[in-house]
Amino acid sequence: MKIFSLSLILAPPAKACTTLATASDLSSFPFYQRGSVAEFVAFFSKTIAERTPQGQRQSVQENAYTAHVYNRGGAEQLAGQSVLFPDCCYVQGADAATQTQRCLSATTSILSDRPSHF
Repeated sequence: MKIFSLSLILAPPAKACTTLATASDLSSFPFYQRGSVAEFVAFFSKTIAERTPQGQRQSVQENAYTAHVYNRGGAEQLAGQSVLFPDCCYVQGADAATQTQRCLSATTSILSDRPSHF
């Protein structure tokens, strides 16, 4: 598993989300596919952030892609997201739980460190 995108998203309740910052590494995709993959990641991130209730964490798998979201809510109304692309297929069992925990920890870290910059 590789984290391809980390996003910080403004997620007000019952309104459209706005991406505040994104860091992504799409270098493993062919040059002419990177634009399409980046567009998919942006759409996937915003859609899932909008559908995650405030104060909750959620993992969503779409085909071979997995997104881990933590919508912190509160006064800042921030959501963080990690988007993963597997090497061959999504890991199962204990490895999947460990991978999910690592991604949500990274997302939580982003949410606690970065809001002061916005």
